[in-house]
Amino acid sequence: MSNSPYQDTVFILDFLTRLNPSSVLDVGSGFGRWGFLCRCHLGVGESVVSNPSQDMKIEAIEAYPENVNSVYDAVYDKVHKGDAKLILPKLPKYDVIICSHIIEHFEKTDGWAFIEEAVRHANIAVIIGLPFRDPLRETPNKNAYEAHLSSWTGKDFCGRNVLVRTFSFKKEVDAGVVVFPVSENARWWVKTLRNPCRLFVAEKLSGLVKMVCRLFSGGVFRKTCVKDVNGDKSL
Repeated sequence: MSNSPYQDTVFILDFLTRLNPSSVLDVGSGFGRWGFLCRCHLGVGESVVSNPSQDMKIEAIEAYPENVNSVYDAVYDKVHKGDAKLILPKLPKYDVIICSHIIEHFEKTDGWAFIEEAVRHANIAVIIGLPFRDPLRETPNKNAYEAHLSSWTGKDFCGRNVLVRTFSFKKEVDAGVVVFPVSENARWWVKTLRNPCRLFVAEKLSGLVKMVCRLFSGGVFRKTCVKDVNGDKSL
């Protein structure tokens, strides 16, 4: 199987922790990278020994049987083997669906149709990882699913309510991430990360609210009636 770029990993993990999903579907799971990372980093404080599921469901779709390996037994609750375009419509909803480097392996029309299907199956968000400006090419091995059948850029997603991030990868190719928000919380984060000033304002307001709450809970603005030993009342 081909290796995926690492440049987008920290961003995706950071965004995932903000969403705090309880169920994840890893589409095109390869050797199980995203299943492993989700199991490690979304279940902080939960031992995989004492609590293997960490109260979080992680499933995978993998089309190429030879990619399924021992990592899958450790990180995925269930593996759906076969073409993702045929399998996804039959599955239930998940909080977050991760499609890491599979869209470029579809014809563009099929790619858009699959994205729309993924959004219908997500409660919180769909996260797409894909190469930008990568040319079409045939598969380098016997795995026909690794052929690149479409080429994408960030401009393909203009005019949509999405978050697009681009990371340097190779001289001619960038690593791209596109987040399709579904829930109100995900939409808030998409808007905020597109306009970081929103986060600054939100943090300032949050700090102000906490300060006011501390003042009230500390009794600065609260009148208390205390009965002294003589039975008198004082403020």
